Amino acid sequence: METTLDVKGAIVHVKERRRDGDRTLGLVLDPEGTAPPVEAARPVLNAQGVVPGSEVVPATVDGQYVPGFVWTRQPQVRLTQDIDRQFWLSVSLENPQTTVYSGPNALPSTVNVNYNATGGAGFNSANTLSLNHVPDELFKLAGDPIIAGRSVHLEAFVLHSTFYERLNFHGPRFRALTSMIEIGPTHAVGKVRASGQQGGPEGAKLDVLALDGMMQLCAYWALANLGVTGLPVGADEVRVLARPQAGAELTAIGLVRESVDGALIGDLDLLDSEKRPLLQVRGLRCRLVQRKPRSSGDNDGHGAQAKKIDSSSWQIAEFPEVKALHELIDTARSFGIQSPYFSVHERVTNETSLIDGREYVNFASYNYLGLSGDPDVTAAAVEALNRYGTSVSASRLVSGEKPLHGELEREIADFLGCQDAIVMVSGHATNVSVIGHLFGPEDLVIHDSLAHNSILEGIQLSRAKRHAFAHNDPDSLDEILRRARPTARRVLIAVEAVYSMDGDIAPLAKIIEIKRRHNALLLVDEAHSLGVLGQTGRGIGENCSIARDHVEFWMGTLSKSLASCGGYIAGSKELVRYLKYCNPGFVYSVGISPPNAAAALAALRKLRASPELVTTLRERSRMFLELSRKRGINTGSSEGTPVIPCIVGNSLDCVRLSRAMSGRGVNVQPILHPAVEEHLARLRFFITARHSEQQIREATDALAEELEKIDPKHLAFRSSEESSQSNEARAGA
Repeated sequence: METTLDVKGAIVHVKERRRDGDRTLGLVLDPEGTAPPVEAARPVLNAQGVVPGSEVVPATVDGQYVPGFVWTRQPQVRLTQDIDRQFWLSVSLENPQTTVYSGPNALPSTVNVNYNATGGAGFNSANTLSLNHVPDELFKLAGDPIIAGRSVHLEAFVLHSTFYERLNFHGPRFRALTSMIEIGPTHAVGKVRASGQQGGPEGAKLDVLALDGMMQLCAYWALANLGVTGLPVGADEVRVLARPQAGAELTAIGLVRESVDGALIGDLDLLDSEKRPLLQVRGLRCRLVQRKPRSSGDNDGHGAQAKKIDSSSWQIAEFPEVKALHELIDTARSFGIQSPYFSVHERVTNETSLIDGREYVNFASYNYLGLSGDPDVTAAAVEALNRYGTSVSASRLVSGEKPLHGELEREIADFLGCQDAIVMVSGHATNVSVIGHLFGPEDLVIHDSLAHNSILEGIQLSRAKRHAFAHNDPDSLDEILRRARPTARRVLIAVEAVYSMDGDIAPLAKIIEIKRRHNALLLVDEAHSLGVLGQTGRGIGENCSIARDHVEFWMGTLSKSLASCGGYIAGSKELVRYLKYCNPGFVYSVGISPPNAAAALAALRKLRASPELVTTLRERSRMFLELSRKRGINTGSSEGTPVIPCIVGNSLDCVRLSRAMSGRGVNVQPILHPAVEEHLARLRFFITARHSEQQIREATDALAEELEKIDPKHLAFRSSEESSQSNEARAGA
């Protein structure tokens, strides 16, 4: 039990700045004069400004009661020691006009505090707090002095007085942000309260007050870091997962992604007390504005001054997103972890690869059929290189057309059963350019919530309205269309056939049924399903026996099963002709290079002639999945495709696991936030037709062993899987 100082309905914090991020400590003082060690104190206050369940003791200074202060006794959590610590104090007060401390000896024998809150709102000299000397016995950690004998200066944040009373329009009923837990240059964590209404209007899941509290967190971050107000103006996506309990205290987490044109773009998560996500906002856009306090008491009489342009708007090194990346890399290094990215592969990457002179079993490349490096494919690329050169040196519309281009497009269309196809230089750019060009502000694009970044970038370019439906949930799609279809000109539904992070398959037949009922268009991204699904590798259309004209845009890439580089759209003759004459990503771009076109064409012909490659790939993928699940590895929703995740649940353990697997001769890469949610951080395994059964068995054994070394809980799926297999065995008997 320790002693923490709470201040009149708010909280006094000590912030600890560390190389691995900021951490909040409680300011631990002892009214009896003997200082306990510093512990991680994050008190949660009720409406009366008291930690629920804590013992309340009147605060005294030299035996005199101090109005508005209480001591609360509560359990603490011990920290681990670190170096290079900096501390500052965060003070929340309800009434800035009350002098709470005056004079240098307000807390005798414990800490010297000089604070005067009578100077009005704003972060001016009258609203600072200094700790001129911190005695050795005040800040101790496991018995060791931390900052003994140093002079420490601490900033003061006046949350309720400055932010709510003077710089924010919310009245008392709508002040959902109750306290700040952490705040740093690119992140903020705070407590928000849910509304008192259970179930909401007509049982709605969205708690408007809690959502508004998340927005208030953004505004507070902008005030604390930039001295301006952040006004939310829009978001790419709002995911409502569950409604919080009425009146519950929730945790809001904000992460700044980038700064664009005087605005911040970031992501927000709302968690319940069990750290389960309730609400997620992705791509939140906040406009930064200078907001003068409502009181005129701060007017210095000098009149308007020229606006100072912050260096973060014109110095790339100061961009918030650049600094965030720098901090992330430095944090990893401080834990002794080097970046797993940009490893140099010194030969063809198939089932094995050579990195820094060492051969690894390779699960990090989507050379699904092993055709990259195939002698026939390589020979075709070399022949085209010798005949046509390294580049077509022009847009195909002007003078870059080669015979290989038409051959490749015709054979893709024929293989899929479509009327025609168009090939572009990049798979990512194919989605961006086609969606961005064909759709506009009057239109609506509805996409699966786990759709690829290229789809989202295309939607953003188009400026069409955007909705995400729950992953692989046709009912969610149908409900959005029922509400939104009448308001839009064109409606596009965009899905992946095989999802590149999870390896599960879209319920295409049901999606087509809904699409046709609502007169919508459909784009199916087959980047990871061509050469993978269907008996002969023709993709999800073959796998689900779909009539090709039921899908307007059959999109795919040339870089996976077709062992090359580029993207394509297959569909009607009218669509392809229009794209060849009008799509900016085709008209204003160089054509695909002759070696790449020839390699893709040769790989497609080999796939057509060798369907056993698809069979082998399917068998190896199923084997890896079954062995992993038998060992208790969380493979998520993978359905036996060659994309198989090992979900770990946090980025740090993911990187550790990747390095451990590397030490055992297995190359597999981590997928971290923001590519996936932090609690879904994972290793992603790509299986190929060239992997042997022995390689798969040894890799899954090594994976299970290294997971158990890091934390046995990562194999928590073992019991449920074994139980399931036992039940199946009994049923078979």
